[in-house]
This record gives sequence, C-alpha cells and structure tokens, in this order.
Amino acid sequence: MDRAEEEAIEQKHYHQQQTKYEHHPPSKHDLNDNDDISVIIDTTAGGNKDITKEDMPSRHVHFLMAHRYNDHPTDGNGSHDDNNGTWSNVLLSGLAPLGQQKSPAVCIWILLIMVLVAISGELLWSKETAGEFLELDPFNVMFGPSIQVLVQSGARYPPCMLNSTHMPPTRRYICINATTAAAMETMPVSLFDPALPPNETTSLVTTPSTCSLQDICGFGGFSNPRTPDQAFRFLTPLFVHSGLLHCAVNLAVLMWMGIKLERLMGSWRFIALYFSTGIFGNVFGANFAPPTTPSSGCSPALFGLLGSLYIDLAFRWKLVQQPLRHFIKLIGYTTLGFVVLDLLPGVDSFSNMGGFLAGLAMGLSTVPAEPMNSKRSFLMLWAARGITLIIMFILLGVLLNNFYGENGPDEFCTYCQYISCLPINGFCSQQKK
Repeated sequence: MDRAEEEAIEQKHYHQQQTKYEHHPPSKHDLNDNDDISVIIDTTAGGNKDITKEDMPSRHVHFLMAHRYNDHPTDGNGSHDDNNGTWSNVLLSGLAPLGQQKSPAVCIWILLIMVLVAISGELLWSKETAGEFLELDPFNVMFGPSIQVLVQSGARYPPCMLNSTHMPPTRRYICINATTAAAMETMPVSLFDPALPPNETTSLVTTPSTCSLQDICGFGGFSNPRTPDQAFRFLTPLFVHSGLLHCAVNLAVLMWMGIKLERLMGSWRFIALYFSTGIFGNVFGANFAPPTTPSSGCSPALFGLLGSLYIDLAFRWKLVQQPLRHFIKLIGYTTLGFVVLDLLPGVDSFSNMGGFLAGLAMGLSTVPAEPMNSKRSFLMLWAARGITLIIMFILLGVLLNNFYGENGPDEFCTYCQYISCLPINGFCSQQKK
C-alpha cells in the first residue's frame, strides 16, 4: 500500500468520526482507543479549525475532566451547556466527594458490624445488670441503657482515665444494678453520689449496694486501684452509643458519606482518616467537656469525614461547575450538624469540633489530589501535608498534656459548657453534675 492510499484511508476514517460526533458530543463511553483526538476536539469546540497539534493534549485533557466531574463537556470558552451546576442539583448531590471513585468499599461494612455488635452488647449488659434493656426511670431519650452501662461499655469518662476531684477513686458510689434500681425510684440518688460519708471512704471494702470506681469503670479495673489509667477510652467511644436512636442516626450518616469516601481514597486511607479524627476529637473533647459527663458515639469521626470533603472540593475547585455553591452546601450541612444536633442534651460538641478540625488537616494527606501540572506544585502539596501533620501531632501532645495536667477542663474554661448545651430548662446544669 503506497502513501497515497494510506492518506485516503486516514481521511475517510477522519470524516467517519467527524460525522459520528458532529451532532452528539462524545461522552466517556463513546471514546474508543482508535478515535482520532483531533476530531473530538473539532466537534466539541464548535468546529474551531484553528487548533494546532500543540493544543490537542491540553484540550483533550480539559474535555475529559469536564466530563468526569460535570457529565457534559465544555465549549471552547469553558462555558457549559447543561444545568448540572444549578442549586437543585448541587443540593441533591448530598455529602459525596467529587473525586473519581475507583476502590471498593470494604472497611465501612466492617465498622457497621462492629457498631451493631457494640450496641447489642450494651443492651444485653443493661438487661443483666439493671433488669431492663432500656433505662426507663429516668427515661433515656436516646432509647438506650443507663449511664453506668455506657461507662462500663467504653464511653469516654475522665474519672476512669485519671485522678479526678469529682470522683476520687478512694470513695464508694451508688452501684446501679437490679437490686438498687427499684430502691432508686423512692430515693433520688445518682451514680455520682458518694455512698459513704467522706470520713468513712478510705476503706475499699465492698457492700451489696455500693461500688468502687473500678467497678463503675469496668474492663478489669486499674493497674493501681487508686490510679485510674484507662486511656483506651479515647478510642472505644467510637463504637459505643447512648441508645438505639443515637446509633441509628450516626450509622445512617456514616453510610451516607463513608461508602463514597472509601471508594475515593481506598480502605487504608479511609481507616486512617476515620480513626485519627475520631481519636483526636475525643482528646479535644476531654479537655473541654464537663468531667463527669460520659461521651459516646462515632460523631467525632463523622465530622472528620465531613471536614475531608472540604479538602476534596479544594482539590477539584477548577474542575467542577459552580464550586462556590458546593462550598455553601458544605457550610450549610456543617452548620446544621453543629447548631441543631450538638446542642441537644448528652451530645458532646467539643469532640465533634475536634474531629472536624482534624478532618481538615488529615484530609490534606488522605484525600487523593488531581495530577500536578508541575514539580513545584507537587512539592508544595507534600510540604503542606508534612507541615499539617507536624502541627496536628504537636497540638495532640499539648491537649494530652493539658488533660493529664493539674487543672481540670472545667477549671480553665468555665464558659465552655455553653458550647455543648443550651442554658434552657437546666440542660447545662444537668451535664455539669
């Protein structure tokens, strides 16, 4: 076959593809390995014939990016001929990452099973110790067990983690069980009320109706009976929930965001983001929340996932239609979470705030970025990741040092309680007890 015949065949193939895409711009499903890129550019750019070979790669990449995030290509001026950036479409997209999702979602289902096993264990333990699955008097509005069951199930509880003047380990306390539950109906006492006068609390001899702090905390007690040391309670609250309602809401949000985020970043990055933000949130909350208020739930990790969505949007700001609307949507969801949900009794706003801040920082390292156009951009991204991680570790050390220091959280921040509750109907006074 001579050169003239080859050129004739190429010209025929060119016109066939031009006719194919002339009235129907190609989608990613239409692109074949042997399609001529120049034809695709000509048809999607409104028939612009002044395209050079040097323009082809960048124009083709721009077309693919536009399709990947907006479902439709842009014209030669970058304007869109669809309505995917409308407010309705932006809001209906929900809390989902904008990046390409390639990995399978595996760990999210393991987390789901672990949380369901944990809440089942709480209810069974409540039945074993108090004779009822749900606390009815006083009624647990989250449809869950008593405070003591939550503490023994692994809720974050500072008196079990360090020596506290609020609940010294040398004193004895009301032990809630099937025997004392009936007596409490006529005797208004709580778990935190000492069972013996101060001058009689040096003895650790047990009685049928009282418990030591070790008994209340569970998990085999402490290495030294007079020194609480259950630091693992920075992690275990991610699996413990205050009731069925609390668990259902958190799991629904976890599945809503988690599946797509794990598919975006992969299982290992997702697990690193989930647990690092959850633990940091609990450390943060332990420094500011009332010291005798148990904290449970995976919401610090959920706010961490929410924070990572801001990083995902920042990485793809120039690749999506109406990025400002996506940003406003995230602001709206974040505000809704903090203002409406966190001000309910028993919800720890401080842990969620810490989880959200950690999500912004850890998201920079766990959310995949788009390919860099230059080596400088690549180095700047990794430098930002390194600096952010260093700051996070320093801040974590400062918070831990402050938590285990001499001053309790309620002593250096007397007004912090109002961040986590509304001063209405005694909500704040109930949490401060």
